Amino acid sequence: MIKYLSFDLQGTISDAKFSDNFWMELLPKEYTLKNNISLGKAKSILKDKFKQIGKYDILYYDDSYWSKELEFDTLQLLRNSSIRPCLDEKIVNYISNANLPKIIISTTTDLFINYRTWGKN
Repeated sequence: MIKYLSFDLQGTISDAKFSDNFWMELLPKEYTLKNNISLGKAKSILKDKFKQIGKYDILYYDDSYWSKELEFDTLQLLRNSSIRPCLDEKIVNYISNANLPKIIISTTTDLFINYRTWGKN
């Protein structure tokens, strides 16, 4: 008997375009504006900062850490993004109609999970 539905957010109900856009485009553009440097320079600096933390450290995926570290507003950047989360409607409908507790497994934060899945902040 199935007791729970557990799934990974990115790659299961949502594609990677939304996150990729945030980390590789929106954030560097914000960093460019804040520091009056070129986009290429901003991307290089951020790449080095991310590398210093390392992808095996939870801070690497923590938007609130980077928001403080780089002095930007995560939610505002998400709201200003022209890229919207792309959800797999078949999976979303199945999950929505299943009368079971749902568990989301993800390396992202609550803010991103809520924004990506329900458009909430």
